[in-house]
Amino acid sequence: MLIHYIDIAKRNFVIAVSSLSKTKTETNNPKGIAHTIEYLKKHKVALVVTESTGGLEIPAAKAIRRAGIAVIIANPRQTHQFAQSQPLTKTDAKDAKMPAFFAQMTAQKEDSQTMPYQPPTEAEEVLEALVNRRNQSADMRTAEKNRLH
Repeated sequence: MLIHYIDIAKRNFVIAVSSLSKTKTETNNPKGIAHTIEYLKKHKVALVVTESTGGLEIPAAKAIRRAGIAVIIANPRQTHQFAQSQPLTKTDAKDAKMPAFFAQMTAQKEDSQTMPYQPPTEAEEVLEALVNRRNQSADMRTAEKNRLH
């Protein structure tokens, strides 16, 4: 099974293959995501692993999942601890290679706690937006009450 790791940042992301020594960089925008999906399909990738990065990973994860490729969004703490346990360093281009090895090890576990990503349904996204807006309104109400007293 061919596994890729994508290290996602605000402006770009680095794609690493567990079995190759090279990495590929793409811009973090719809065009870059489309190029990435083409690249993944060209290399017959079965699984993509990325770290949770405060939501920056969601557009790419959704698009890759829609393209029929399994995606795991890993806890950054897990990948960091894994990297510390290995003799390699975790910087820039190597930053993508170490988690690619982590992804390979994770995929081999049958009892893995890291489950494949399932994008939320449209109804779940709407519900989340409504809950977030309600929480914002409640916070604003509390702030106004405190201001008036």
